[in-house]
Amino acid sequence: GFYKMMHGSGAVPQNPLALVKVKKIPKSERVVRTVKKAVPENELTEQRKYLREKAPLRNLAMVAVMSTMGLRGEEICTLDCGDISYDSTHKAHVLTVYGKGSKHRILKIPAPTLNLLKHYLQFEYLITGDEIPVAMRELPLFPALQNKSHRLTRQAVYRMVTRLCQRAGLPHRSPHGYRHYFLTKGAQHKVSLEELMRAAGHEDLSTTVIYVEAEKIFSSQVAEIFDDEDLFMSK
Repeated sequence: GFYKMMHGSGAVPQNPLALVKVKKIPKSERVVRTVKKAVPENELTEQRKYLREKAPLRNLAMVAVMSTMGLRGEEICTLDCGDISYDSTHKAHVLTVYGKGSKHRILKIPAPTLNLLKHYLQFEYLITGDEIPVAMRELPLFPALQNKSHRLTRQAVYRMVTRLCQRAGLPHRSPHGYRHYFLTKGAQHKVSLEELMRAAGHEDLSTTVIYVEAEKIFSSQVAEIFDDEDLFMSK
């Protein structure tokens, strides 16, 4: 990918790896790798406990969104306060997510995650009610702690998760591990492939199939899976 980018930008005359035949990973192995990368339920429970007691509320809200809505780490960085809105047609609060290739998807926000986000917005920006003030709609939803006008970088999200695991005494995980958790959870609950694909923002259905074949995934249908209990706010 690096050399393809360098060649595309004109930095190198040709991609030296273009003629290298890459060994294709068997689907069964991809399934195993995917399941292993997912944050296990017991670890997520311990992470939530640490986040509630010893971390900024912003971090708790970020982990909640990644694990119950399946966002990529880089998608967390692009979110604005105004991306949270009320969809009167479906009578639900939704989050507009801008993913790869400038494509966007609209996800229903699970009730406990919505409650946490409302609490966070009130704490962080003094925003109350369902309507985000016009002047605040373009502010980063999850800003840098030192400056609310500065966006987090993908690397900053990765460092946050790394420190969380270290300080909570848990195995190392990456932000993508929450996405794997989200998707495998939806697959376990037999959410349809098409629904999971839309929720994850996958371009290729074969990517989504991996999670289903592992029998472990999640859009609006998936949100109900996380509606039964308040995973992040309850002690």
